[in-house]
Amino acid sequence: CIAYDFLKGNDYNFAGVEATVRAKIQDIAAEMYYDLVSSSPWSGLHLMWQVGFGEQINYGVKFASALGMCAIVLNTETTSDTDKQPQTWIDYAMQKTDLQFNDWLVNEQGMWAEGPHYLTFTASSFLPFALSHNNFVNGQSEDYGGEFLPPLTQNANFQAITEWGIKIRQPNGARPNFDDSFLNPFFFNGMLAPIYTNDVLAWDFVDSSEPYFVGATSDNINVEMICTFDDTAFPGTTPPDFPPTQIMPDAGQAVFRSDWGEDAVYMCALAENGQAREGGHTHEHPDNGSFIIYALGELLAMDSGYISWDKRDSVRYAKNHSMILVDGEGPPAATLTTAEGTDAIISANYDTDGLDYAQILTNYQDTDFSRMFTFINDSYFTITDMISSSSTHDYSFLLHGNGGGSTGNSFSLGTNGSVYSVNDVDLNFFINSVHPIILDNYDDYHDDGTYDVPATHTVTIAQVNAQYGLFTSFLIPTLATTEDITYTPISTDSTCGGMIEMGSEQAIHMGNGSNSLQTVNFFGTSLGYDSMVLHVARTDDIPRNIQLTYGQTFNYGSTPLIYSDVDNIIALNIGATSADGYVDEACTIEFFTGNEPSAVTGGTLIGFSQGVSTISFDYSSNFTIDVVWSLDYAVNPDPTQNNYDLSIFPNPFNQTNEISFTLAVPQNVKIEVFNLKGQKVTVLTNEDYGIGSHSVIWDGKNQSGKKVANGTYLYKIYFDKGDTILRKVNILK
Repeated sequence: CIAYDFLKGNDYNFAGVEATVRAKIQDIAAEMYYDLVSSSPWSGLHLMWQVGFGEQINYGVKFASALGMCAIVLNTETTSDTDKQPQTWIDYAMQKTDLQFNDWLVNEQGMWAEGPHYLTFTASSFLPFALSHNNFVNGQSEDYGGEFLPPLTQNANFQAITEWGIKIRQPNGARPNFDDSFLNPFFFNGMLAPIYTNDVLAWDFVDSSEPYFVGATSDNINVEMICTFDDTAFPGTTPPDFPPTQIMPDAGQAVFRSDWGEDAVYMCALAENGQAREGGHTHEHPDNGSFIIYALGELLAMDSGYISWDKRDSVRYAKNHSMILVDGEGPPAATLTTAEGTDAIISANYDTDGLDYAQILTNYQDTDFSRMFTFINDSYFTITDMISSSSTHDYSFLLHGNGGGSTGNSFSLGTNGSVYSVNDVDLNFFINSVHPIILDNYDDYHDDGTYDVPATHTVTIAQVNAQYGLFTSFLIPTLATTEDITYTPISTDSTCGGMIEMGSEQAIHMGNGSNSLQTVNFFGTSLGYDSMVLHVARTDDIPRNIQLTYGQTFNYGSTPLIYSDVDNIIALNIGATSADGYVDEACTIEFFTGNEPSAVTGGTLIGFSQGVSTISFDYSSNFTIDVVWSLDYAVNPDPTQNNYDLSIFPNPFNQTNEISFTLAVPQNVKIEVFNLKGQKVTVLTNEDYGIGSHSVIWDGKNQSGKKVANGTYLYKIYFDKGDTILRKVNILK
């Protein structure tokens, strides 16, 4: 059909057989339509099409696209046979592709449920149809069998596919090869650059290790690409303007990326759920929490891929992915028609200047998993695995690295992990647990780009026997010429982790299986924390990055650096003149900043007192604090100015509360009341007071005279010749 269309469009001389050619195309299209659609549902191919969910998979899209293209090319043909009518075909094509791109294979985040390879494979059919149809109807919506539909190019999910592919792309331009995907699946975004007037799509097409890609297994669209891509108007010089790190819960990927360059540090962690998993049908892999690492120009941690349909049993099970097995098993693998498996959900996540984070929750083999990924300073990763079951199991942490086996790359197993070396780029892996680890390795299969021929690589396996499991690990890509990394494991009955030192960088990563305050020695500095996960990195005396996951308190040496009034997820990056970070819960946090901030965005500065900045936040807040952070606070040298004998009584209270203070010198005193969101409730006093003792009463009412709700409030007390002091007070009625 397409070949005829090209020839017809270029005034080819058919020498009197054109009618025969058109009739043959019409007969073939009608026969396919009858076999799969209009015949009895219990007949041959129609039955197989239904049982195999044919309309809901890639072949359904290819069939609908082919029928639609035939309808466009033969749009002038008339016949009384419904199966042969172009209108019948285009009605079917538009109705089915509407379902395929909205309900079955694609969602609002643009994911293709069968994985990146089958997106490209299917696009070799649906892109020519979509562009041709858009041209044919001049971009207008029309009625198709009672449904008023726009052309596919105007479908929001269709458009989202182009952006999804860029968001998940590896630094070499290929998509990660999860599910049934061959190594390095690229995409045809260049075809769509003109219609969307988007040079970023052209950039994706040309700025890769395989520019101007037009292949897709046995198909290719080189002629169509020549007809559509205009590299003069769209030279591909515009990289994306959205953040390199992309967390996409509905698509099922958490992508951590340092930048858009070819030497970027990159990880894609998988958490497919709902449509993203179930829509994959037989091409879905049970890869809950698995990940791919591509860094410094090399693939370092791999997905085992596809090999071929006949050889896919070598690579499609949970054991073929970098995840945790329970007694050697993971989620069930797909059948010939259904995805099977279990959902994995991206829950808490954030993206800050120095810390990016995503938590993946899943369950299989009657075991709950919380896998927490952190990307530190755009250079390395940590993973914390919390595992819980009703009985004792062997838990096996698997790392499928690109070394050993037939890869031609080196692998070495160490005391605390392993190293994979690929063309002078190393992946340094360190792991610890609260339980004794059996560390070993074995070879497994993967797709190395040679069709139908399995390749092998070496898997690192770390196994413990427990009911409640806890793993903490570092994954550090480095150039082989980089200074060696020193790793020190740390373990107690309920905590485990380790410290690394590489050059001037010192970092500690800890997992905490208890709810109590823990202390740990960090290269001579005592750290106190009550969080499930702690990560601290520094290059000098002040910590540069602090991660608290599900905790309230962090003490750095003798300094109470962070205190949240609720259990929280907190990220903090401290720079020379400002700090940025993230808080997950609505809260009030006391940061010991040493100096008073000049500005706060993303939160409300309630006050600064004795080195502590008290800031209130809403849910899921990214913030910036403009301050020269210091671990010291210059105390007023005149003790007469800050000895106030301050008393808040009773606390908590239900009727009235008395704030008592003593002044050594006359001065103005202002007392304001705030709620924990940083909103001012009332002003209790703003007057001049003399030497001696004084008291101010709060009756629990706001500025309008109405009683406030139960809860915690903050007094902000200004002594104009001394300090500003913050105190908490609780109302219980």
